[in-house]
Amino acid sequence: MPPWEKGDLMPHTSVPSATHAERPPRNPVWHWAWASLLLLGACSAHTRLAPPMQAPEATGATALAWELTTRATDLLESDPQLAYLLLAEAEKQAPSSPQVESAVRRLAARPPCAVLRGHTDDVSMAAFSPSGDLILTASTDGTARLFEARSGTWLKVLGGAGPIRSAGFSPDGSFIITTPLNLDRADVWETETGEEVGLLGEQKSFEELMVAGFSPIRGHIVTGSASGAVVFYDDWGREQARHHEHTRRVTALAFDPLDRWVATGSADGTVHLWSTYSGDHSVSVSGHPSPPRMLASSHDGQRLLTASADGVVRLVDVDSGKILMDLRGTAPSARWADFSPDDRLVLSAGRDGVAHLWEADSGKLLLDLGGHSGALEQAIFSPDGKRVATAGEDGLVRVWDPSTGALLLELRGHSAPVNTLAFSPDGQRLLSASKDGTARLCTLSEPRPSWRGELGHVSAVAISPDKRKLAVGSADGLVRVLEPGPGGTQVELRGHLGRVESLQFSLDGQRILSTGEDLTARVWETLTGREVSTLRGHAKSLSFAAFFPDGTRVLTASRDETLLVWDVQSGQTTKTLKGFLYGYTTPALSPDGRYVLLPILWANAGSVLRWETLTWTSLEPLKGHVGALHAVAFSPDGQYIVSTGVDNTARLWNTSTGQQLSVLGCGPGGAVQASFSPDGKRLLILGTRETADFWDVASGQRMYPLRTSALSAPVWPVLVQAGTFSPDGRLALTSTHDTASVWDTTSGAALFQADAQGLGVQWSSFSADGRELILVTNDGVVLRQDCPVCGSMEELLSRLGQTLARQLTCQERTLYLHETRDCAGETRE
Repeated sequence: MPPWEKGDLMPHTSVPSATHAERPPRNPVWHWAWASLLLLGACSAHTRLAPPMQAPEATGATALAWELTTRATDLLESDPQLAYLLLAEAEKQAPSSPQVESAVRRLAARPPCAVLRGHTDDVSMAAFSPSGDLILTASTDGTARLFEARSGTWLKVLGGAGPIRSAGFSPDGSFIITTPLNLDRADVWETETGEEVGLLGEQKSFEELMVAGFSPIRGHIVTGSASGAVVFYDDWGREQARHHEHTRRVTALAFDPLDRWVATGSADGTVHLWSTYSGDHSVSVSGHPSPPRMLASSHDGQRLLTASADGVVRLVDVDSGKILMDLRGTAPSARWADFSPDDRLVLSAGRDGVAHLWEADSGKLLLDLGGHSGALEQAIFSPDGKRVATAGEDGLVRVWDPSTGALLLELRGHSAPVNTLAFSPDGQRLLSASKDGTARLCTLSEPRPSWRGELGHVSAVAISPDKRKLAVGSADGLVRVLEPGPGGTQVELRGHLGRVESLQFSLDGQRILSTGEDLTARVWETLTGREVSTLRGHAKSLSFAAFFPDGTRVLTASRDETLLVWDVQSGQTTKTLKGFLYGYTTPALSPDGRYVLLPILWANAGSVLRWETLTWTSLEPLKGHVGALHAVAFSPDGQYIVSTGVDNTARLWNTSTGQQLSVLGCGPGGAVQASFSPDGKRLLILGTRETADFWDVASGQRMYPLRTSALSAPVWPVLVQAGTFSPDGRLALTSTHDTASVWDTTSGAALFQADAQGLGVQWSSFSADGRELILVTNDGVVLRQDCPVCGSMEELLSRLGQTLARQLTCQERTLYLHETRDCAGETRE
């Protein structure tokens, strides 16, 4: 069994990289990226793909855990809640299993959604109670159902008189009204007990009721029938008024949020407004050539929206009944319209699959929110107006930023058209009802930066070994040392004249080494910012600088073709290596400081020069690459070396003997950089395009190819410019010029893409505890961002359980856990 299947990962705090890890990628990398495209045919035949994960050869608990994990993986999209329950059981059966952990992280990458089951037919509507604690669904199966909103647990069944057209809560949530299809009545239920407490309209007209609802404050009920009758009831269910101004069926109903009036629309093309207090007729609105499908009031109650089958959304003045303007989209039929919470925007949706955002005062079209492959049924604002949700015939639910038109989330899982949407009162959950007989309750937890700092132009970045401090250099020579987070300290290091080229912390984090275009390297105390020494001696700009492990010496390399070793305390050189007339790329210093590597560019291209630093004896070069090298790096324990070259291969070497152990083929993206995992068992090799690959060190086999297109669709060519592992090695982080992506190292699955707020990514890293990401953008903004797929298994399961936890039913335990149970007395809802 290869090491990556055993899960025996050992934590390590530092991750060497094949390039200068503390310096943002610059033009030379692009130079070699393009050059390597000319050598794609040079990839060696040694490329082998490691076999996919196989079920552990075990029985009992381990075998059951594998079976549960496999079933859960199949349910990640269709039923995330059941997937969570199965994975929680799998973790109990096989704690610390990498396969279970991989599936949990893939689940955590998705918005947690609970599937509300029990209906046997089309779920026509779904709504939250005013408090947000309960969910009401109604179906053409003849029932309405109540669910607990936190977990989606079924509570009660209401109804049984026939298919239900609509349903809703009273203002205080104490009662529920349902309108059965093809019947002349509306039913009123007590929410707490689920008992029917009243019938409205029964044996009064024997005409089918089309709409019914509670007024938003007093809780009076208004109904509209197939004959056009509009009937008002008091809060005791006693009829107050009956009107017949409409000559055909009532098609829509909308209340003023302040409970002053109610509007009704009819198939006769008219809209009437009525006083909710007295039931008296107030205003008539004409001018609709086709029946209004729905009505919506502004939040101040001054304007009314009507959406008609002719595709036009009309804005109406409530006091006069005058149509203020027509909003014409591209749809042949407008199915929905609504105001934003501040009444400044109007949202409409129709059969063209596009939602339109309009300026309410001017009628100006601001944005089109497209992407659906079928007609839209509904488009709604979140309570704070910061998000818009759309859904329709394609079964997808999409969440948008109405200020930019950016797509924030796409929720899949419904297998049939979505009928209705509803945000919870706090805006954190989204409810969808579908013709597939289910409703889905999804928690919307888009990760947002927990801290933001603006530093201006950034030329170099380094993170301390404990990942608690960040050193950031700028073009003006200033180095800032900060703790990225609220209340973090900041120290300024001043001394360089001109651009800061590179930065590195000492192994204990107590000192910082910087290089600048002023041809100097400088050593600083991290806490105080005191300059310890200035290292002058190179004739040209420095390309590399690194502390030896004990922190008393520094190695520098320059474009003057010399390598210098310095004593930190005195600032004097102790060793000079020179004469490299044909250039070299970034050197590497082994973790124990015993070896120095120097990749050669032109003369003897393909060679890596080596020195043993105790005596500075020159060792036999590493030879094998065809053409110049990109970079070299040591494994964390110093036993191995990895090199990458323009021949599009990475090669693995034994450090002490210089023996070539394996040639790692490159794939279509080449091989530019490489990083070892903290335990040294895996390699992350980055390519010239949108590629990165995980390799197994022991076998020399490619484990998983990674493609950034799994998370986005980059414009070719995209340089994967940096890659690193999480502190425990379970995750990897790669960044391109525009985003940073988190990957699962067990399965190679793309898990999460960080939000760089459109500013691009210059540098990225995991936080000290591995739970957050730290990004430095191209504009010099430092972002600390929550990572929903990061953290321990216990943390991930606990986080998921807050929204997905419920008990497995008897039938589920029998089916999935193979328990012997008598489930005859249990009702499966």
